[in-house]
Amino acid sequence: PVAGTPTTSASDQPVASTARAADGGTPPAPAPATSAAVTATVEPTSPVTEPTTTATTAAPVAEVAPGTCETVVYTPSTASQPHDGELCRPATTQHQAAILLVHGGGGVTGDRQQLNGWRDVYLANGYVTFSVNYRLTDPKTDVSLYPLPEQNVKAATQYLRSHEASLGVSSIVLHGGSAGARLGGILLTTAGDPTFAGPELWAGVSDALDGFIGFYGYYDGLQFEPTAYYGGAPDPTADSVERAYLASGPSLVIHGSADALIPVSRSTAFVNALRAAGWPVQYEIVPGAGHGFDVDGIESLTAHGATETGVVLTWLQQEFPPRH
Repeated sequence: PVAGTPTTSASDQPVASTARAADGGTPPAPAPATSAAVTATVEPTSPVTEPTTTATTAAPVAEVAPGTCETVVYTPSTASQPHDGELCRPATTQHQAAILLVHGGGGVTGDRQQLNGWRDVYLANGYVTFSVNYRLTDPKTDVSLYPLPEQNVKAATQYLRSHEASLGVSSIVLHGGSAGARLGGILLTTAGDPTFAGPELWAGVSDALDGFIGFYGYYDGLQFEPTAYYGGAPDPTADSVERAYLASGPSLVIHGSADALIPVSRSTAFVNALRAAGWPVQYEIVPGAGHGFDVDGIESLTAHGATETGVVLTWLQQEFPPRH
């Protein structure tokens, strides 16, 4: 992996459109721009690569007070379609890593609310969260959609990277489930890849992840609608198993042993490839768990999911230690 330094962008006008308290109550007054939580910086703990170059403008400032959430448009004005996300800051102690939450749904359905249970866990434990929507596939009309969804999630990564100082974070960890994990695997292994360059991305900002948490993912280019997505055979950049040596940070991979939709072998192949390349990876196989075992509706986690919170939070503490 090639070490580099993320590039910060100039600020513009805020694009946040909807505010709420992170606990669902009335949002407090915005925190002063000079508060310690906003200005604290820590060096990233994982290597990042050079940013993907585009011809777009700088991301506007994200103004989110501690204990509140804002709905923001994270795509640049040059993107083919705007996409939004919910950006939240914890009310009290804040860790250095921000968690980018990417939902599943086979790439054809779902939205950012699917991971609200995980959002609440992260916020309660002091992590900034960013839950995003992205371009879904329409099998009836799309042909060769790739790599637009990947570019959307890269733009969300860049949006967070642009606002590290104002949010008080220095690392970005993507948490994805199923199709969200597939996207996360691609982002982990394609930082700075020119395949994804263009007007969908922000200019001069790193798209590299510092870490990855993948639940019941598929990482070898599989798509349920291959013609609509690829126009045929998968693109080589979509095979994260083959590209595991290009990873930009450590991974936590979790899969249920009884997953009938996506066999656990698909995660095992990705884990083995990461380990063969020398990347740190923790692998958890949950006995008897099926696909989507951790989430229950949109607001809570299942008993299996609640058990895995300890695994996830411990891994984050180890890989991205708290500030001192």
